[in-house]
Amino acid sequence: MSDAQLYLTVAVAPALSLMIVLAGYIVQNSNLNARIAEMRTDFRDLLRAELSAIRAEMARNHSELLSKFADLDRRLSALEAERQHR
Repeated sequence: MSDAQLYLTVAVAPALSLMIVLAGYIVQNSNLNARIAEMRTDFRDLLRAELSAIRAEMARNHSELLSKFADLDRRLSALEAERQHR
């Protein structure tokens, strides 16, 4: 083996290994980025669904509260009217 072949082997082998590792890193990173983007989309959809459910429950509770206040107001008005007639 000549000196040129030895130097070429010593120089090419690490560079080739480095390029293979770098290519693997780039491929893995792009796959990871795609999965993260998909997870973000899924999380946003889940968050929107949960917020929609919470808003619906809050609206229902608000309606129930308003009906209870209306009932209390009606009772109080009836008691005040009864007291005025005495």
